[in-house]
Amino acid sequence: MGLIVLSTMQCPTSINLTQLAQGTLDDISVANIERHLLTSETCRQSLAQIEIALDDPLSQRLKNADALFHAKSSRHQKFSVVIPGFRIIKQLGSGGMGTVYEAVDEKSGEIRAIKVLHSERQFDKNIVARFLREKEIAVRLKHPNIVKSFLYNNSKHEPLCIVMERLRGMDVSEHVKKHGLLLAET
Repeated sequence: MGLIVLSTMQCPTSINLTQLAQGTLDDISVANIERHLLTSETCRQSLAQIEIALDDPLSQRLKNADALFHAKSSRHQKFSVVIPGFRIIKQLGSGGMGTVYEAVDEKSGEIRAIKVLHSERQFDKNIVARFLREKEIAVRLKHPNIVKSFLYNNSKHEPLCIVMERLRGMDVSEHVKKHGLLLAET
């Protein structure tokens, strides 16, 4: 079976989507098609129809098959964090409290940002309480200038996290490097 390489506008064939749903493609082809699926609602719908026809939904296999989630390729192994229902794509940043990852919601296909409390911090009751307060407040806040957060209930065996919308653009440090310090208007 040959390597599947797609241009940015090219859709995978129905055969390629069927192979993806059956788990018979090589890792590079899977990555190429998954990257395309992030931007194509039509192809995501086609894949969903194929999965229904196969009676073996890909999202269910991803949740239930540890091998698909962890060991199928090295791209899954570079992240030690696992958040059920999400596939980690890349690390966006890290700070004193936690790390923020870009991830795909396996049900909706939407790109999300997930802030995960550092594992060593999850044993400090004060930090955990502060993180849970932040999570609760973030989910309740609704304003066009505030990042939208989504309710996600962690089990005892999962890292604490906050699931947010993924915004594009530059972070504050990049902005300061390009444009200088931000000054408050008076």
